Amino acid sequence: MCLFEHDARVLLCRGYDKVRDEHFYRVPGGHVEFGERAEEAVRREIQEELSSDVDDLAFHEVVENIFEYQGTPGHEIVFMFTGRLANQTLYDKSPITYTEDDGSIHEAVWVPAADVFSGGARVYPVCNYGAILS
Repeated sequence: MCLFEHDARVLLCRGYDKVRDEHFYRVPGGHVEFGERAEEAVRREIQEELSSDVDDLAFHEVVENIFEYQGTPGHEIVFMFTGRLANQTLYDKSPITYTEDDGSIHEAVWVPAADVFSGGARVYPVCNYGAILS
C-alpha cells in the first residue's frame, strides 16, 4: 500500500462494509502476486487503480492487520510505502474513479491529513499514519 500526501491531504480509497454498516477509507494498493516483490506490487497496483507511476517510492514499515470485512475474517501483512504520484493531474482531482478487475467501481478521494492523524477518518489498516507521513 502507498500513502500519498499533498497540500495537507492524504489520498485514500473509500470503502463500505454492509454487514457493519460502516464507511471507511483504505490506503491505495493491493495484494502481492506470486513471484512479485512488494515494491513491484505497489507500483503495479497504483498503476491499475490510479493510472499513475510512483516517484520517490520509499518503504516505511510492515503492518499486520487482522480484520473482519463483510462478515468474513481476514489477515494480511501490509508493506507500507510513501511516494509521489507521477500523474500530477491527480493532485487536483477528487474523486478519482477506477474499476477493479472484478468490474466493481471505486473512488479514491483526498482526505484532510488532520482527520487521518487524529482518527477522525476511519482508515484501514490501523497504524500511526502521522509517524509515517511526518
